[in-house]
Amino acid sequence: MFTTGVTLASGALTVGGTSVAAGTYTSASALATAINAAAPAGLTASASGNEISFSNTGTAVTIGGTANPLGITTVAAASTAGAGLTLASGDLTVNTGSGAVNVAAGNYTTPAGLVSAINTAAGSSIASVSGNEILISNGSTTNTVAFAGSAAATLGLGTVAVATAGSPATSATWTSATITAGTDYSAGGASKTFTVTFGGNTDTITLNQDYTGDTDLTNLASDVTAALSSSGVTAADDGSGHLVFTATAGAGSITIGGADSAFVGGSGTAGSATGSTTAT
Repeated sequence: MFTTGVTLASGALTVGGTSVAAGTYTSASALATAINAAAPAGLTASASGNEISFSNTGTAVTIGGTANPLGITTVAAASTAGAGLTLASGDLTVNTGSGAVNVAAGNYTTPAGLVSAINTAAGSSIASVSGNEILISNGSTTNTVAFAGSAAATLGLGTVAVATAGSPATSATWTSATITAGTDYSAGGASKTFTVTFGGNTDTITLNQDYTGDTDLTNLASDVTAALSSSGVTAADDGSGHLVFTATAGAGSITIGGADSAFVGGSGTAGSATGSTTAT
């Protein structure tokens, strides 16, 4: 699986000896695209959710680099239809942290059959079928999944790195200073104008309504939210005299500006509405 926000230096990840372009990749699909740009003919990387899988119609391809984040070292060569894969005892072992266990000897004519045998040996469902590929996922944050034996190289199975726990989603917020409920902003000179910016998009809000009689900021917050059409931010009454601005998507910080920014006041906390994923 893939960790959101993987940053690669030059040479950190190589495919068939070619370096994948340096940069920060915020999705599995973006990294797969970069891998394909560096990959030799016949090798294709594809993303499915947070997983990156490989298909290969050519010779075996080595995955390497100084900081390989993929947890695999080889993509096996294409094989032709025939008698399948025959394993003798010890030809393929899997170690999930409690010692190497033999994958059962036998002739495997389908990926599904081999996946079942790998999972039995591993004691958990670490293997799955993706098309004609076998996908290995590691959910442990402490133990690698290590394959060994003569068939491991044939299948392109090496060591799958431990999972890295992602961060929970914590949206960017801005909490205002105290705003007095029940204020009339419609009288001459009483209106307030300020801006809300997030993700490079800015909304301008003008308060010129009469909230006389309101005992909280619910109606004011509703009117502010209605004016937040571009920034992807909403406003809510926190019940104690403050407006809380919250980003509904994306990552970064909310900023308040404009002529009456001091009226809003307060402070903000950066965040990401989606958090990061857990990688294996």
